[in-house]
Amino acid sequence: MPLIILGGIYRGIFTPTEAAAVACVYAFVVSKFVYKELEYKDLSGLRNRSHSQCGYPYEERRRLRKNGRRFICSRKGSSCR
Repeated sequence: MPLIILGGIYRGIFTPTEAAAVACVYAFVVSKFVYKELEYKDLSGLRNRSHSQCGYPYEERRRLRKNGRRFICSRKGSSCR
Protein backbone atom coordinates (compact mmCIF):
# COMPACT_ATOMS: atom_id res chain seq x y z
CA MET A 1 0.00 0.00 0.00
CA PRO A 2 2.74 2.56 0.70
CA LEU A 3 4.06 1.92 -2.78
CA ILE A 4 0.69 2.74 -4.33
CA ILE A 5 0.23 5.88 -2.23
CA LEU A 6 3.72 7.33 -2.52
CA GLY A 7 4.10 6.25 -6.14
CA GLY A 8 0.83 7.96 -7.05
CA ILE A 9 1.82 11.15 -5.27
CA TYR A 10 5.34 11.35 -6.67
CA ARG A 11 4.24 10.54 -10.22
CA GLY A 12 1.55 13.21 -10.04
CA ILE A 13 -1.32 10.78 -10.53
CA PHE A 14 -3.18 12.06 -7.47
CA THR A 15 -2.86 14.54 -4.61
CA PRO A 16 -2.24 13.53 -0.98
CA THR A 17 -5.96 13.91 -0.24
CA GLU A 18 -6.86 11.67 -3.13
CA ALA A 19 -4.17 9.24 -1.95
CA ALA A 20 -6.01 8.98 1.37
CA ALA A 21 -9.19 8.07 -0.50
CA VAL A 22 -7.30 5.48 -2.55
CA ALA A 23 -5.90 4.02 0.69
CA CYS A 24 -9.43 3.74 2.13
CA VAL A 25 -10.74 1.99 -0.95
CA TYR A 26 -7.70 -0.31 -1.01
CA ALA A 27 -8.16 -1.17 2.69
CA PHE A 28 -11.85 -1.89 2.11
CA VAL A 29 -11.15 -4.18 -0.85
CA VAL A 30 -8.42 -6.07 1.00
CA SER A 31 -10.47 -6.52 4.18
CA LYS A 32 -13.60 -7.54 2.24
CA PHE A 33 -12.19 -9.87 -0.40
CA VAL A 34 -8.76 -11.01 0.79
CA TYR A 35 -9.20 -11.38 4.55
CA LYS A 36 -13.01 -11.76 4.36
CA GLU A 37 -13.47 -9.99 7.69
CA LEU A 38 -15.77 -7.17 6.64
CA GLU A 39 -19.48 -7.44 5.87
CA TYR A 40 -21.65 -4.81 4.24
CA LYS A 41 -23.82 -4.62 7.36
CA ASP A 42 -20.75 -3.47 9.33
CA LEU A 43 -20.30 -0.30 7.27
CA SER A 44 -22.73 1.87 9.24
CA GLY A 45 -21.00 0.95 12.50
CA LEU A 46 -17.64 1.78 10.95
CA ARG A 47 -18.96 5.15 9.83
CA ASN A 48 -20.25 5.97 13.30
CA ARG A 49 -16.98 4.90 14.93
CA SER A 50 -14.87 6.92 12.50
CA HIS A 51 -16.97 10.03 13.14
CA SER A 52 -16.58 9.67 16.90
CA GLN A 53 -12.82 9.13 16.61
CA CYS A 54 -12.49 12.26 14.50
CA GLY A 55 -14.02 14.34 17.26
CA TYR A 56 -17.25 15.01 15.40
CA PRO A 57 -19.84 12.43 16.51
CA TYR A 58 -22.47 11.36 14.03
CA GLU A 59 -25.35 12.20 16.37
CA GLU A 60 -24.01 15.72 16.84
CA ARG A 61 -23.73 16.21 13.09
CA ARG A 62 -27.27 14.93 12.59
CA ARG A 63 -28.59 17.26 15.31
CA LEU A 64 -26.86 20.27 13.77
CA ARG A 65 -28.16 19.43 10.32
CA LYS A 66 -31.71 19.09 11.68
CA ASN A 67 -31.52 22.41 13.55
CA GLY A 68 -30.05 24.14 10.52
CA ARG A 69 -32.90 22.93 8.35
CA ARG A 70 -35.38 24.12 10.97
CA PHE A 71 -33.78 27.58 10.87
CA ILE A 72 -33.81 27.77 7.07
CA CYS A 73 -37.39 26.50 6.81
CA SER A 74 -38.64 29.00 9.36
CA ARG A 75 -37.83 31.88 7.02
CA LYS A 76 -40.74 33.53 5.32
CA GLY A 77 -41.28 32.33 1.76
CA SER A 78 -39.07 29.24 2.02
CA SER A 79 -40.10 26.18 0.06
CA CYS A 80 -39.12 23.50 2.60
CA ARG A 81 -41.19 20.37 2.94
